[in-house]
Amino acid sequence: GGGRRRRGRAEGGSGGRMMGPGTTGATGTSHQVRPVDEVPTLELAAETSIPPLQKQQQKQPTTASAPSRSTRPTTSSTPSVSPASAASTSTPRSSTSTAASTKSTAATRSLIMPYRPPPDRPGYGRTGRPIALKANLFPVTLPRGEIYHYDVTIEPKCPKRVNRIVFEEVIRRNKKYDVAKFKPVFDGSKNMYTRGKLPIPEGKVFQFDGLVSVEEGDKAREFKVKVQLAARIDLECLEACLKDASERMQALQALDVVMRHSASMRFVPVGRSFFTPPQGDPFYLGEGRVVWSGYYNSLRPTTKWKMVLNLDVSNTAFYQEGPVLDFMKEVLVSSQFDPFRGDPPRDRERVQFAKEIKGLKVVVTHLPYPRKYRVVDVTRESASRQTFPLDGKRCTVQQYFRDAHKKELEFPNLPCLHVGQKEKHVYIPIELCEIVPGQKCAKKLTERQTSQMVRQSAKPAHVRQRDIMEKFASADFENDRHMNDFGMRVERRMVQVTGRVLPAPVLEYLGARVTPDKGVWNMNRERFHEGAEIREWVVVVFERYCREDKVRSFMERLHEKGNAMGMHIRQGPLEVTYYDPRRNGSVEKCFEGLRSRYPGLQLVIAVLGRRGITYGEVKRTGDTMVGLKTQCVMSDTIDKKCNAATLSNLCLKINAKLGGVNNTFDTSLLQVFKEGPVIVMGADVTHPSPGDDKKPSIAALVASMDSNACVYRADARVQKHRKEIIVDMEEMVLDMLRAFYAANRQAKPHRIIFYRDGVSEGQFKQVIEEEVSAIQAACMRLEKGYEPGITFLVVQKRHHVRFFPTNREDQVGKAGNVPPGTIVDRDITHPTEYDFYLCSHVGIQGTSRPCHYHVLRDDNNFSPDELEQLSYRLCHVFFRCNRSVSYPAPAYYAHLAAFRARHILHDWEASGSEDSASAYSARSDARHSQAEMAQAIKTHERVKYTMYFA
Repeated sequence: GGGRRRRGRAEGGSGGRMMGPGTTGATGTSHQVRPVDEVPTLELAAETSIPPLQKQQQKQPTTASAPSRSTRPTTSSTPSVSPASAASTSTPRSSTSTAASTKSTAATRSLIMPYRPPPDRPGYGRTGRPIALKANLFPVTLPRGEIYHYDVTIEPKCPKRVNRIVFEEVIRRNKKYDVAKFKPVFDGSKNMYTRGKLPIPEGKVFQFDGLVSVEEGDKAREFKVKVQLAARIDLECLEACLKDASERMQALQALDVVMRHSASMRFVPVGRSFFTPPQGDPFYLGEGRVVWSGYYNSLRPTTKWKMVLNLDVSNTAFYQEGPVLDFMKEVLVSSQFDPFRGDPPRDRERVQFAKEIKGLKVVVTHLPYPRKYRVVDVTRESASRQTFPLDGKRCTVQQYFRDAHKKELEFPNLPCLHVGQKEKHVYIPIELCEIVPGQKCAKKLTERQTSQMVRQSAKPAHVRQRDIMEKFASADFENDRHMNDFGMRVERRMVQVTGRVLPAPVLEYLGARVTPDKGVWNMNRERFHEGAEIREWVVVVFERYCREDKVRSFMERLHEKGNAMGMHIRQGPLEVTYYDPRRNGSVEKCFEGLRSRYPGLQLVIAVLGRRGITYGEVKRTGDTMVGLKTQCVMSDTIDKKCNAATLSNLCLKINAKLGGVNNTFDTSLLQVFKEGPVIVMGADVTHPSPGDDKKPSIAALVASMDSNACVYRADARVQKHRKEIIVDMEEMVLDMLRAFYAANRQAKPHRIIFYRDGVSEGQFKQVIEEEVSAIQAACMRLEKGYEPGITFLVVQKRHHVRFFPTNREDQVGKAGNVPPGTIVDRDITHPTEYDFYLCSHVGIQGTSRPCHYHVLRDDNNFSPDELEQLSYRLCHVFFRCNRSVSYPAPAYYAHLAAFRARHILHDWEASGSEDSASAYSARSDARHSQAEMAQAIKTHERVKYTMYFA
């Protein structure tokens, strides 16, 4: 299953052109309206046989090299399968063995399909006009000679920040070996590097002891620092060493620690970024949070093994230092609670405050020295009523501070902070505590805070370029004594690179073609490529204050707009009903009633308010319980935003939900679509919010079901908390292949093109070993000997490389960004691996972030131009807007499907499952089995074959 396949070979009986419903030619172009009822909804059962490939296909060697372009057959050489013959081929049983039809494990897959490293770069793309760019990468001069690596153990175990303080202090004091003169650098964990060798015999462990006061005012503690030589890194042959994976990582780690050591002592490190307190008035996010600005840096190898420093502006939320009373007022501002009035908070206010302050460090103000504690909880009782044992009696906190510290509390009716250890009784009145500065906010920001953060961080390209240079200056690499001692230099200039701007694809509508202009196009007179037919739809209003005349007027305009854009909406809504829980009962009963009254009901438009029935509840009911497609609209939209743009956006979603195709690109221009059926897949994993350590992760997979890679089916699965590798990949892919087979006249895809979102470079090997091999295993389970060519790409958005146009005429939009289609596949890419940067969208706000594509497998032997243009074109068929998006539609759809499942799971947890004895409260300590959660997000049979996530 791991061999490369020849492109374009005859595939026998399974290799007919993909003639999906409504198609009229080889390219799958259609100019007819497709009723929603005609959308294929067949799926092969697990035991259904798949017709074996013909003998000439099975005789093809799996290790054949890629043929030359001249050996590719034309489209006509691929035999077509008629519906009658396709149906007859499903009668014989497959030759697949019992073992092949059962789910394999990662261990068994590794034996059958050994690990294959990512392919080498096959060359460089040539399509597109050249563009001069600058990238926020700075050339680095590497040192020569040797670096010595030492293992460091510090006891007792402490956080990195404390370890750095202890290390510096103990090393400074040691005179026996005078380690300080070697200017050691330390990563805060266990790795130390020196330019020269310490006078410590090899194989010996030397221990340095010392009393260190970590915080001002703290009692000095005994620390033990053990140092032992681990390795010697020869920098004379660094370039050769980097070509070996293990030595490359060792060398990169050493140089990275050297570059980060001084900054870690000067600034506040958070991950790979360094932050400084705001100068002047900070930017408030509300609820006790402010924005801190800093910079991110990382060493990267580029073409010809030249090293560069990636430096970028970084912004994140920190807690505002100051009195806890102020923090409490900020956190509870929505409930209008003011602690300075002295009234005790209500229980829900106390719980909300406790949720925000737990885990934060506070410093007390009643002592002559700054003693710091970590908050573990907030007391239920006030300081005047909270007691603790003292000298065999019970004493209130108020009385204790009056007697022991001569402090008369100003707000004795407020609760206390429970600090230190949970089992100990250390209670401090809130008025005597202040938030310690420099604490990053690890909790999820609210929607309002997130939008404020985006506005603060989003800067035009030229402003961001200037800010990056300012951050470079503040890092002061030139005067970094550790870098100078090791012989590292960073040039104060951005790397210049020549990119290319790919031509915009031609998009096809019904009887018309449109070419995007700078990533945007309008549907003025164009109609959907395939418009859905809507015969029965209703409106349910969940906001009782939304006026019925405005609702009906809005729906009339939506009806008109939908028909104008190419849908066939036969009539207005069958019913406009106002939801009343006393009359309708639950949302499920309401929807079931609609289903019983209108058996052919296709769509429910739900009008939601700010409070009451939530988006998640509507989607959970429609997607998983009743099997109704739903479209949510906010009541504010109906009242205030009933304009053409809003109506157009709604129609784009509705048409996709009901089986239509908004637009497509001309697949005949891409050779891969001429050579047989192609399935395009996308996958993503969504994780719980920061600070949540219990909720599961959700994996989603989508796959195209039509010849133009525009209609997709989705599947979402629950998996372990923060598990990034998709556990059920084999089963999910197998289901998609069966669905594709059923929807395309029993034709199996000749090629699988897979876009995987959200994987870091450190996980690539694991992805190849577990996910790519799972795809191969799914193909083998579908039919013995079935080995379609697999092209697997990872799409990364969370990186810090930015491009800036050198010439003003190349700048696009008010922000002056690079034009859509800007691609860079040389000079700053990986020295050997196959990767490229593609900025496929126009940046509306801030500086555009290109996507970083890594090719982990390419059995199909795509040329760089083919793979780059395919990826770019897939960014133009996203169903929600008439503009190109930042990454390919299948990966985007997987992201949407995963978040839809997250919404549904959250609502299910909040409302409680039906078989529970009592309503479930969404507490942080509540647990459900994985099987229960999997059932909760399982999509109803009536909607699972559609783009319900639109």
